[in-house]
Amino acid sequence: MKKIIYLFIFTILCLNTYSQDNKNKEKLFKAVQHIKSAEKLMLNLRYMEAIKECQSAIKQDSSLRSSYRVMYKAAFYGRKLDMVMPDFQKAVTSFKKDDEMLYYLGKTYEAKLNFSEAIKVYSDAIKYGKLRGELFLLVYDYYASRANCNLALENYDKALEDYSYAIKLRNDKAIIFANMGMAQFNLKLFSEARQTWEKAYRMGLPIAKKYIEEYSNNLELVEQIKTRKIEEPEEEKESKKEKKRKRSSKKNKKS
Repeated sequence: MKKIIYLFIFTILCLNTYSQDNKNKEKLFKAVQHIKSAEKLMLNLRYMEAIKECQSAIKQDSSLRSSYRVMYKAAFYGRKLDMVMPDFQKAVTSFKKDDEMLYYLGKTYEAKLNFSEAIKVYSDAIKYGKLRGELFLLVYDYYASRANCNLALENYDKALEDYSYAIKLRNDKAIIFANMGMAQFNLKLFSEARQTWEKAYRMGLPIAKKYIEEYSNNLELVEQIKTRKIEEPEEEKESKKEKKRKRSSKKNKKS
């Protein structure tokens, strides 16, 4: 009798497991379909709809990393990063100590101009990224993004340090060189700033030339100070000559 009862319980458990497995597979299948739909929508620049498809995918199966990756891209290109902040706040609690999810969350704070909070999140991403290894494709941008936030907050020393490290990890991003030049310029490293901007321009970033042209007066002034070749403005020269003439005429009158 006991054997029959045990056999009955075992059968029920197996059926429940089988049923649950089927439900999980069904949810996974639906999630994948939502992701594919989101990718197609992105090809047609329909980013808002793509974001909603990714959110539907996450509801079906929140463990799929690709849902978050596609959603981030859709939000980034559609300029809707602030809209997906709650999704990534949940993601960092689901994916514990996950540098990639922290990076995406940091981007949403940065989009909202909450640079201080973004710096904290990027710092966590960097910490956990070191555990995983810095060969992961996005790691260079953990540093570059934190540097951008420090640049915005006028923490130029910290920004320069992070830009320099980002370039060590990946030296083919012209925009990092352009931004690093801005940090150098604000630290009064004018010659270095010019060289960095020139490199960014050679790499194909047109705005770097604009930086050189806009700040060239400051750069030339510094060079003149170094070589002591600063010429007095003509107005100043004339003013001094006039003062000399007046002094000499006063002396002549007295005599």
